[in-house]
Amino acid sequence: MRSRESKNSRNESLRVSRKFLSLLENEKPKRVLFVCHRSADPDSYLSSYALANLVRRVAGSRTSVAIPQGEVEVVRRLRQKYRMREAKQEMSYDISIAVDVGNIELLGEWKEKFLNSKSILVDHHPHTDLDYYTVAIVDQLAVSTSEIVLRIFELARLKPSLLVSQAMLDAMIYDSQHLSIATENTLIAAAKLISLGASLDLARDEIRTERSYDQVIARLKSAMRMYLYRAGEWLIAFTKVNSFQAQCARSIVQIGADVAFAGGVTDGTTRVSIRSTQNFFVRTGIHLGNDIAARAASELGGLGGGHSTAASFECSAPIEDALAKCRNIIERALSLSMKRIMP
Repeated sequence: MRSRESKNSRNESLRVSRKFLSLLENEKPKRVLFVCHRSADPDSYLSSYALANLVRRVAGSRTSVAIPQGEVEVVRRLRQKYRMREAKQEMSYDISIAVDVGNIELLGEWKEKFLNSKSILVDHHPHTDLDYYTVAIVDQLAVSTSEIVLRIFELARLKPSLLVSQAMLDAMIYDSQHLSIATENTLIAAAKLISLGASLDLARDEIRTERSYDQVIARLKSAMRMYLYRAGEWLIAFTKVNSFQAQCARSIVQIGADVAFAGGVTDGTTRVSIRSTQNFFVRTGIHLGNDIAARAASELGGLGGGHSTAASFECSAPIEDALAKCRNIIERALSLSMKRIMP
């Protein structure tokens, strides 16, 4: 059933993409605002960069980008090459486009400005808030938003420049975890970009991140503090760490856990990052974004979601309560009781 729904979402995204192109051609908006999600990653920023290029070519618009609460370190570096004009709160915009934004609350301080214009969504996350948008282009089968943007270029019969092609390939390589979770469609899209002159080696180099000393310490602490449970054949880990939760959860999966929860308190907010192996998702059908993070956030009065094997949520509940809620939800999802085996 989920596969059929996802395929329907792809067909719908194609139909809505054509509607989006017609809107640009007919209305010729003068100013278009692009908004990334909070702490923007390469897929959010570079997909915005590529789509802004298309908008300028189709409608002649003046485009700007807003990045709520800043970007991750790799995007800070990428922005030196893939430049976009910074948006201003005092400016009015004819159309606003949210790119790779899984929940409208992730627009942060730009939410009100966003909703005061015609609002467009381009994304690959599951959504429950589509009523906010004038046009919503959502394809849950896409591994990255850049795959959707490339498809819009093709529908518009526009050839992306070398720089734009490289930006989309960078985004694709980043969100597919260096193609480790790529689908056939991801590989086809990447091959198209390479045929346009984009370089796979350059993409790997441009999205490369160096682990800081603080991140290494956080990863080691998270492993030392880990509680490991067994549920049937699955090993599920929980740990508390107040920074680099996503990286810590990923590292615990890399050393052998099937699922890892890394939670902590940052700036007064409880944040939990969740990672799993692809094998866990395929075998159980448990989607971390829909079935774990979004549900935990809902039950704790917070905000959350994400992908099938990578998700997160935040709330105001104490970290112990948040992790206890995660244990309860994953037990229910698996229909198995967990037995603590370490320490």
